[in-house]
Amino acid sequence: MVYIWITAVALFLFFFLRFTSKWLPGLPAGKRTKRTILRAFPVIEFGIWVVFAVKSIGLAFGDTPFYQIMINAMVLVVALICAWYFLRDFVAGIVLKSENGFEPGMEIDTPFARGTVRKAGYRSLELTDANGHYVRIPYSRISGEVISKPSNNKKRVEHELELGFGSNQEISAIKQQIRKRALELPWIVKEESLKVEINSLSPEKYMAKIKFYSVTPETAVKTEESIRKFIAENYFPI
Repeated sequence: MVYIWITAVALFLFFFLRFTSKWLPGLPAGKRTKRTILRAFPVIEFGIWVVFAVKSIGLAFGDTPFYQIMINAMVLVVALICAWYFLRDFVAGIVLKSENGFEPGMEIDTPFARGTVRKAGYRSLELTDANGHYVRIPYSRISGEVISKPSNNKKRVEHELELGFGSNQEISAIKQQIRKRALELPWIVKEESLKVEINSLSPEKYMAKIKFYSVTPETAVKTEESIRKFIAENYFPI
């Protein structure tokens, strides 16, 4: 009877979790909230199965000498799975970064994507492709693969612009708003390369000097157009 109950609960959990995973993408919530839920669901699902396994082992073998052995074995398996999942990309990243010296602005070509390095993280490599899209590749996926770098590799394109505008806000607030808008664009090489200086010309009149590094000359022009549009929409002309 215990085994029938365990089987029935396992089938219920399987179909319930499958239904939930298909229903979540249509969840009526904000984009950020939905993304957080979708990322957390696999972890929650894994935790549910672990709890179910512990309860099932207790019901089926709780009165036998094998109970503690099976619990210890399950804990070991879960620990190995977690270590493999979290450490495989981290270890592969150490090897790849030491061999290739990834740095922002470097152009590379992998079997999965081609683009400019935006960030070399601990567990994945972030690229910006020719269309300005983000591509995140786990290091374990490209470990052992051929990674080529163009011989004329250009790390980044420097661009600078000056814009005058009026505003009744504090300089610090304006500077933060412009930086935030610029960093939302996928073509900025890295956050540290963005420089925003704002000088006061007279009360409520300012001159902004913005310097950044972009992926290509074309994306630099797109970035300037976007910043000009943002300032025209949020501040008044002088």
